[in-house]
Amino acid sequence: MAAILSDFLDKQFLLDYLKVSQDSVYDMLEPHLSDALEKYIYPMLGQKFTQQIISGSFEDENVKTYVKEAIINFGGELFLNHGTLNITGTGLMENQTTDLKPARFEAISISQQARAEMGYMKLDLLFDYLETALEEDPDKFPDYTSSPDYKEIKKLPITKTSDFQKWVNIRKSRCIFLNLIPAMNQAMINDLEPVLNLKSQATITPNEELILKSLTQNALANLAFSYGVMDLATTFGFEMILSFSNLNAARQKGYQELALDKIEQIESKKHAAGIAALNKLKDFIEQRIPGNTPNFQEAEIYQNNTESRVFYTGGLIGFVR
Repeated sequence: MAAILSDFLDKQFLLDYLKVSQDSVYDMLEPHLSDALEKYIYPMLGQKFTQQIISGSFEDENVKTYVKEAIINFGGELFLNHGTLNITGTGLMENQTTDLKPARFEAISISQQARAEMGYMKLDLLFDYLETALEEDPDKFPDYTSSPDYKEIKKLPITKTSDFQKWVNIRKSRCIFLNLIPAMNQAMINDLEPVLNLKSQATITPNEELILKSLTQNALANLAFSYGVMDLATTFGFEMILSFSNLNAARQKGYQELALDKIEQIESKKHAAGIAALNKLKDFIEQRIPGNTPNFQEAEIYQNNTESRVFYTGGLIGFVR
């Protein structure tokens, strides 16, 4: 695999992309490129489609460029994970130099974050390109559309990143959307399927189907995000999920506690929004089941003394003189 990858991602492309000329930069990054491929690219694109892209027979230059740039950035992130230490016969040694000042750990952390974010951005651009191309020609990338993750998404009420984005801000990121698949499956099994099963008893018009779809997606997006946001923070980092960052994480005390508190607030708010949408969905379906009538035992009676009209609130609303 390393030989195939070196043919796909040659030294000159890497140096040109990073705008450096020293061969030593490639020598330092090269060992981490295969790891980046396996850790980040395979899970997102599927191993079969990825191997097709890097094999040399793939013709779409846009796809190849996005993949190359993503691998370089993720490889840089992995290098920064290990680049400050050397393994020697006497143990782990920290890299030092008499000519340059050693990088501060917080500076390395910031650079790692930037490389990871750029890698995910390149993947998002790739996914946008793939989805646009598939709308024009559904058979264009069969190895991509046959991947397990792609098939899994097609089973869900939300199949597009843009549909999820309507209800929850995921920064229009397909990478975040794909990482929410387990949470969406959890929300479907635990929350939505018992409600959607009622649909078989209801009479719903084509126009009402659009309302039902909107309520379903609203509930699914919010519940899935509430279930998956902590995993997202673990995978992408707090800064990718929250609206604030910590540029000196090693020095600012209490940052992690503050971030965890924000995540818990998001979990609570999104879960409440999802349950509210789920209840509306349940009411919407039940009202269209033949034979269902309002429960007048739960209705409250209110009399307007001025107009001598009686209203029923909580059940069917109407009045009598």
